[in-house]
Amino acid sequence: GFQQGRSHFKLGRPFPRLVDSMLEIVGLNGACVHLIPPAVQTDEVRDLRCRVATALGVAQPARITLLAAGGGEVNDCMTLQDASGDGRHPVITVAVMPCAVKPSDYESYIVRYRSREESSPLTQSGMGTGCAGAYVNIGKVQFPEPTGININMMPFVIGKKGSIPQEYQQYWPLIEQCRGLHRENQQVGYLTIQETLVESGSSQRRPG
Repeated sequence: GFQQGRSHFKLGRPFPRLVDSMLEIVGLNGACVHLIPPAVQTDEVRDLRCRVATALGVAQPARITLLAAGGGEVNDCMTLQDASGDGRHPVITVAVMPCAVKPSDYESYIVRYRSREESSPLTQSGMGTGCAGAYVNIGKVQFPEPTGININMMPFVIGKKGSIPQEYQQYWPLIEQCRGLHRENQQVGYLTIQETLVESGSSQRRPG
């Protein structure tokens, strides 16, 4: 450094070019996804995925797919710098998937079964002779001990536990596990609980 008159100059490392390290985040429709602070190439992919999900109002960050400029998916094990390449204005494209499970993993979540009358074995894919139906296993729930509750279409505010009477709030964890219900937050929902003994071979409510 040196001094000249009243001015002081110091030579050293240049100021980082933050603008060059910034990323442009856009949706499939070309609209920009605005993040504060802006995303930069040194950000972790996992953190960026969560920030984008929050900005778009998506409750499950796993539904957010990040695509590099070449169209390849940006995985959590990659760095944003690797994904964006050497472009002067790197772009990451955001795709919001219908669910958190990747299409390649759909089959592993489908539990197939066959009727008792069918004795032929299922094929390796589960789609062969004897397959009577299938269901998707999305998780496990724990029901409260029954106390004889019997309410039908009771209105409550979705996302607001206090809108349900205290004597029914033991069912709140089950309500929260309903997929997609968060999209209706602050809207009016209707709760039905029927805790009755059901004999074998009969239905609890109207059959069909």
